[in-house]
Amino acid sequence: MRRHRRRLGLFVLASGLAVVLGGPFLIPVPPLTGTFPPQTLADDDSEFIEINGLDIHVKKMGQGCPPGIKIKTSWLYGQEVPFFM
Repeated sequence: MRRHRRRLGLFVLASGLAVVLGGPFLIPVPPLTGTFPPQTLADDDSEFIEINGLDIHVKKMGQGCPPGIKIKTSWLYGQEVPFFM
């Protein structure tokens, strides 16, 4: 009897955890309103390059070799990452 209660308790706990963690992925999210394309928000000296179907915001900076490029993408939470080519 004790073994069955433990199994039932683990099943209920696992089911609840699955609902809590997976439930939000089942709810549809409405499209955002009032947003602008990144190209309109970029500076005049900005460039956009496409890498594997993803548009990357690029700013060339510095002098000499190698040229430094700061990449700022939304998937990096808006952080600027120095990238040297």
